[in-house]
Amino acid sequence: MTRVFVAGGGIVGLCCALQTQRRGHEVVLADPRGFANGASSGNAGVIANSDCVPVATPGALRQVPRMLFAADSPLSIRWAYAAQIAPWLFRFVKASRQAQVDHAVDSLAQLLARAKPAHLALAASVDAAHLIRQVGWLKVFQTEASLRRAMPDFDRMQAKGVVCRQLDRDALAACEPQLAKIFVRGVLHDDCAQIEDPQAYVNRLGEEFLRNGGRLVKSEVMSLDTRHGRVRAARTRTEEFDADCFVVAAGAWSRKLARDAGADVPLDTERGYHVELEAESGRPLNRPVYWAEKSIVMSPSEGRLRVTSSVEFAGLHAPPDFSKLKSLIPHIRGAVGTASGKVVAEWLGFRPSMPDSLPVIAVAPGANNCVLAFGHGHLGLTMGPVTGEIVAALVDGTSPPVDIAAFSADRFD
Repeated sequence: MTRVFVAGGGIVGLCCALQTQRRGHEVVLADPRGFANGASSGNAGVIANSDCVPVATPGALRQVPRMLFAADSPLSIRWAYAAQIAPWLFRFVKASRQAQVDHAVDSLAQLLARAKPAHLALAASVDAAHLIRQVGWLKVFQTEASLRRAMPDFDRMQAKGVVCRQLDRDALAACEPQLAKIFVRGVLHDDCAQIEDPQAYVNRLGEEFLRNGGRLVKSEVMSLDTRHGRVRAARTRTEEFDADCFVVAAGAWSRKLARDAGADVPLDTERGYHVELEAESGRPLNRPVYWAEKSIVMSPSEGRLRVTSSVEFAGLHAPPDFSKLKSLIPHIRGAVGTASGKVVAEWLGFRPSMPDSLPVIAVAPGANNCVLAFGHGHLGLTMGPVTGEIVAALVDGTSPPVDIAAFSADRFD
């Protein structure tokens, strides 16, 4: 029996641990926050198997200068962090070239095609199928011009087999009658789904992991001891853990550990915020809704509406700033009248982000017994189960279910 040590207790780390455990291995998982207390708990809960288009595209790049200075921008950089993020932004610009965009679309599409089936199979196996609602993923637009700007991305999605059903004003009203009549068009991805309570879902995976003999260590992995092309041990502040194989799936905290295993990757963190509004009764919307002009996702649950924000670059240690998201609350209440109640929750999380929007899923270049699995950006929840399948195969030394050449750790060399 191989001993496997996994750093990271979010959706990706837990899926790696579970799938590896199911292949007969003894697994220890370490995370100082336990299960599901990072980005896996506070996201919008969308299984977004539609979203194969990377963030960096020629169209997105043209909008960046305006977004950096506009008060209502979906992108912000704290100037104290500007020098540190500059190399990442340089690679982001390079990733927006058409050839690289086409490569990213192809690479993401092959993972996303397996995403929902992997979720459904995993959820059924841990008695969590009831937590997945197959309701689709709706994107709405206040103007025809906004939709026209988004159409190149929808065209790329449709070329990969993604359903992009266009809705006019009347069809939109029938689909989401709770939305105000300020939206003129919508695009519905029928095949997407929602996990209404992501934290409960990931915790259910954690319970299954422990029930099957897994061990949880509530400590931060500070370093990997790598010698002669292999990781010998993982070190926390107080302990050292030996294993036959190691998995780095610590999300936004993965860069230092990856470097210990010979991979100097341009990983940074997108700080994502959410607020939750009390709803009058029931679900305030039928499904998650992306509001294009505000760049927010409005995700419903029973009695609440979770609103997740866009992107802030400020690193892992700067204090939270909810001002931009809170300034949108009057607009949200105007758009979804049934969610006109008070703010009942606030949250800040850290998405592990690569400049080309492709995760790292690979054997580490400097340690042949270490597998890297991080950098999923906005798609961590979506791609967690399929990433777990790939990592389990790599741990076993067998062929992964998909070609992972595009997700190598040394692709930026």
